[in-house]
Amino acid sequence: MGFVNLWGRVGDRALAASFDLSYQHLTPDLQRLYRRLGLNPGPNTGPYATAALDNIPLDTARRRLNELYAAHLIDELAPRRYRLHDLLRTYARTLAQQDPSSDRGQAVTRLLDYYHHMARTADRYLSTVPHQDNAAVPPSTTAPILATRGQALVWMRAELPNLLAAAHHSATDRLPHAAALARTMAAFLDQEGHWAEAIALHRAAVHTAHTLNSPDAEAHAVLDLGWVRRRTGNSPEAGELTQRAYDLYHTLDNRLGQANALLDLGWVRRLTGDYLEAGELAQQAYDLYHTLGNRQNEAWALLELGQINRDTRNYVAAADLLERSRARFHELGDRKGEAEALTAAGDLQAATIGPEPALATYQQALTLARLIHSPLDQAHALEGIAGCHAVSHHHREAIQSLREAIGLYQRLGVAETARATDYLKQLETGLHESADRGRGKEPQR
Repeated sequence: MGFVNLWGRVGDRALAASFDLSYQHLTPDLQRLYRRLGLNPGPNTGPYATAALDNIPLDTARRRLNELYAAHLIDELAPRRYRLHDLLRTYARTLAQQDPSSDRGQAVTRLLDYYHHMARTADRYLSTVPHQDNAAVPPSTTAPILATRGQALVWMRAELPNLLAAAHHSATDRLPHAAALARTMAAFLDQEGHWAEAIALHRAAVHTAHTLNSPDAEAHAVLDLGWVRRRTGNSPEAGELTQRAYDLYHTLDNRLGQANALLDLGWVRRLTGDYLEAGELAQQAYDLYHTLGNRQNEAWALLELGQINRDTRNYVAAADLLERSRARFHELGDRKGEAEALTAAGDLQAATIGPEPALATYQQALTLARLIHSPLDQAHALEGIAGCHAVSHHHREAIQSLREAIGLYQRLGVAETARATDYLKQLETGLHESADRGRGKEPQR
């Protein structure tokens, strides 16, 4: 039965007839590919994803996409980036229903596997705390090469709509890819400030993992959701979720998971002023990481212990811990971790030895943060720089740096926005009052 018979209105039937005519002129291989493109849950596709979807070589995928474009059945949004118009997508999806359900399922599974493979590869360069399953990803002949953090960011940004669609499709169909994709997208969504998307994604992953009776995947998803809730300022929910994740990891005897949850819980306790428990939790996390031989995670625990000691005015211990953390990150080549350690050290220096050395440390942190394209780390360093300028009575420079920081905070939608905005108002008020006093001292003419 042709697609024409499925549309009722005369105009629609005429349009469907033109679709049918174009489709019937395709070779059988092109027809199959076109039907499978209708199964893609994402809004667009490229040669690599298409090769996975149709189980064909990359060069063949490129050639056939060009042929479908020449037949006016797909649009080219950008070089080698294609999409189906809504009506053509409906047309292709309807035609695909004529294929065996097993064929459709295998095609979609290959596509989901591809996205998970690539997201997992990218996460190796983006994740601040490595996951248990984040070892080297086996190479694939039908996947682009990501060898740097910059390449990982470019790929994730370009594919974000497709990744989100793939994850939500997986959750709807109760596929394990839902939790797997959410896990490998967590660091990117966090660093780019996609909070609403992250919350929806991790909630869906929690539900799907629980439905599939996969407690390890559920624990990961709960922990990631707790992280996002902490980032967006909801400390009570963050604490509850992180404790729940710890309990799941404890039941599974997953010691790395337990350590990660303890460290996250320590962050929550510090932010709510419970420094005693925060220190105990961070120390427990450090001890577990040390036992496991996980030197990178040790560095994050050292950073947290340093910040706890700074906030409780144990300045000598704080300086030692923060320097150990910074040195470890530098040794391991973790520039994001090093940027965070430098900003924390700048905070300590500003509170103890003055604005000049703190300013130099913040500027080092800002340079690293810009180098790795981390907007939140840039904002933290800029806010520190603003504070140093303010103490040195360089109010215009302080306001300029703080405005830049607030712009980044607002784009990310993080809890720091309100604090920085209040500080900006204070600086602007002080600058205006200073200007008024200056004008009042001018001689009469």
